[in-house]
Amino acid sequence: MNRTRFTARRTAFALALAVFGASASAAEITVVNFGGANGDAQKAAFNQPFE
Repeated sequence: MNRTRFTARRTAFALALAVFGASASAAEITVVNFGGANGDAQKAAFNQPFE
């Protein structure tokens, strides 16, 4: 396979990933933690800024 064909295939693959990856993004995510002080710290750091 020559270099031009390889580059074209790689570019097409990257474009397909970008197009289909963007359409598959979720509106909600699920976060799991172990609770306790660590869970409280995670909620304060990651969840509260987005509420």
